[in-house]
Amino acid sequence: MLRKTALFISTLLLACHAYALDWVAINSNHPAEPIISTSINQNGNILTHVSIPGYHTKTINHNGISLMLTGGVNETEAGNPEMQHLTISLQIADRGNTRAILTDAQYYEYTDINIAPSKGDPQFSDKPDYDKTRYNDQIYKNNHFYPAQLIELTNHISGATSAGKPYRFIHSATTRLPKY
Repeated sequence: MLRKTALFISTLLLACHAYALDWVAINSNHPAEPIISTSINQNGNILTHVSIPGYHTKTINHNGISLMLTGGVNETEAGNPEMQHLTISLQIADRGNTRAILTDAQYYEYTDINIAPSKGDPQFSDKPDYDKTRYNDQIYKNNHFYPAQLIELTNHISGATSAGKPYRFIHSATTRLPKY
């Protein structure tokens, strides 16, 4: 009986969590994971293609919304815009040359969107209190895109991690959100 009760409560909590998210469709009317494919061209370069069918939004109190991807990684810097990104791990040959080049990007632009500030890394934060989270003035009070680059590459001993950042935020008189 206890097991059935626990299963019911878990199912109810998952349903409530899923209900709190709104799907914003780009290429799919139904929530779907980003499609990531890799290949190697004739020069031995690793090519990665990412297609994002849409994203979720979640209202965070009166502070605005959070942008979330299925399988996305949270923003870790408190005060930065609460926009998830994707990570892709790549195995690189010994003495391989690692650099990232963006060869193609398409975007949709949304205006008048209030993005909430991130509460920071949930692994190292106590219970998040969005009412006490403040915006990072260096991002929210200038007229530059955040993040500045859509992809970042971090080298490791046996490979590299690519962070794909499909959202770019610019805070101005009318907030703009190009979604790549």
